[in-house]
Amino acid sequence: MSAHRLIAYAETFGTEKQNLLVEELFKNYFGQEKFLNDKEVLIAAAEKVGITGAVEIINDPKAYESTVIEQYNTYAKGVRGVPFFILEAPSGKTVTLSGAQPVDAFIDAFSHIA
Repeated sequence: MSAHRLIAYAETFGTEKQNLLVEELFKNYFGQEKFLNDKEVLIAAAEKVGITGAVEIINDPKAYESTVIEQYNTYAKGVRGVPFFILEAPSGKTVTLSGAQPVDAFIDAFSHIA
């Protein structure tokens, strides 16, 4: 979870820096077979892409924990694509649509919850 918290923190530096960090972590994991829960690996990756303050974030297990939990909860709801729609009728019936969908899929979904 430390890598996820660090990635959430990296967003405060802008999406470009965050993307650079993710890319660096991918290189570490897939290219160099490094363990991404190793504090030194995370700190080195952050420093390499110019993200300061990584040590404090990694050493504080509560830092950005709520952000990561929120992301996990979203994933647990079945969000696998963008855009993602949750259609809910007053009756409580719900339908979800994930990813780009044709118009007919929306018509069917609205018909189902009507």
